[in-house]
Parts: sequence; C-alpha cells; structure tokens
Amino acid sequence: ETHLIAKQQATDVFLDSLAYNAHSTAVELIWANVPVLTCPELKMTARVASSLLLAHGMSALVAREARDMEDVAVRLLRERRHLKRMRSELRRRRRSGSEDSLFDISQWTRSFEDGLFSLLEASASSPRHLHIVVSSSGPDPRRQ
Repeated sequence: ETHLIAKQQATDVFLDSLAYNAHSTAVELIWANVPVLTCPELKMTARVASSLLLAHGMSALVAREARDMEDVAVRLLRERRHLKRMRSELRRRRRSGSEDSLFDISQWTRSFEDGLFSLLEASASSPRHLHIVVSSSGPDPRRQ
C-alpha cells in the first residue's frame, strides 16, 4: 500500500479514459492530491470520475470536451505553480472536512439518508420513474 501511495504522489496529472473512467483509482488519486482530469460522456461508467471531482468541489478538473481536458493537462504540466495550487486545493479540501469534500463521511451519510427519504416520499405519490438529486442543501426530487 505504501508503494502505491508513493507512486501516486509521484504522478503529476492523471488523464482519465473517456469510455470507462477511473473509479476507485480516481478516489485514491484524489486522496493523494493528484489532479484527475476527466470528461464525462453519456454512459454511467464514463461519468464516475466527474461525479467524484464535483463532489469534492473540483469542477476545474472536469472538462466539457476532450480537447478542453488536453488544454488543462498541458497548462498544469507547463505551469508548475498552477499544478502546485491545484494539488494544494485537493489537499485542503480533503483535510477540511467541508461539505464539498468527497471524504466528509458524515455529510455523505446525511445526503444518502435524505435521498432515501425523498425516494420513499416521491414513490408513494407517483408510480413514474424518478430522478432524485441530493446536495448538501437537501434533496431535490424531480421526475424524468
């Protein structure tokens, strides 16, 4: 495990694959303060890393298009101060325990519970398919 962490910390930037994103690898890299650059696509397997980064408050690492992802990677590798700031921000968010930290287990638990209660309430009133969005400000049930 120590060897894996050392390798991750020696990594400047991780470029995610588009068709099938890094899942647990992305979590480990975010924990190690390695910028994970991703670009979400339509399938769920191609949106995992962007969900993780957005949950961690790092939208700057989520590109709209593959070309944007490349541009951010080049900037991070050319401008070492920018890379250092990005790594520092990842570290700050991990350590802060703030609501926009991927690693705030208490907040995650509250949000998960809110989502379950919203699902229960919404399903009792409508047999239609539901889409439940939960944020730190509370659930937002929407029908699809």
